[in-house]
Amino acid sequence: MKLKNLFWYIVILSSCYGYGQVDSSKIDKANKAFEGFSYDKALELYQSLAQETIETKRNTALSLWRLNNTTDAEPIFHEIVNTKGYKAEDIYNYAVILRENKKYAESEIWLKKYTAENPDDNRNGLILADKNSYQLLSQPNPDFSIENLEINTEQQEFGPNFFKDQVVFISSREETKAVRRKWNANSLPFLDIYTANRAEDNTLSYPRLFAGNVNKKYHEG
Repeated sequence: MKLKNLFWYIVILSSCYGYGQVDSSKIDKANKAFEGFSYDKALELYQSLAQETIETKRNTALSLWRLNNTTDAEPIFHEIVNTKGYKAEDIYNYAVILRENKKYAESEIWLKKYTAENPDDNRNGLILADKNSYQLLSQPNPDFSIENLEINTEQQEFGPNFFKDQVVFISSREETKAVRRKWNANSLPFLDIYTANRAEDNTLSYPRLFAGNVNKKYHEG
């Protein structure tokens, strides 16, 4: 080998080694962020990789999903389930994302594939029984009406239950606290348990943190 050729060979090897080291460091940081629920940070690192593996693609798609970006997560899962080395859970997740994106017929195809490959999964009965529920849910029901309440905020609020003459619910709404903590996954306050007064006509008022030593630092909700 000529000296000039040897020089370029060494340069190329050094460059490849350097890129490999950089990617390895990014993957470690991305995995740590992912495991710590910092999906926005993990996503940024995964998307900056020079080369992706099925594992990094999976975590990229899961990060997008957990950031409520099912539109961008869908094609990545589609690629994963059509790649050698996919996991059964990838099929299930892809089917669920398709359903969240209102692609019900396509979702059903992948749910059937999942149940065929995983007959012992105890979710299968629920999957098959629930497969056409979207058709029922999309039909108007005169027994129910939906309206926005004055106590609602733009934050996450769900899970209402009757409690004595009140209603208990879960919310990530901001409260005046000495220390404000936010969850890494969505940068919103941690979910706490709230209560509201319930009038005879079922209107709700005076929302407040549930009394007592129930709400602490993290997701009591």
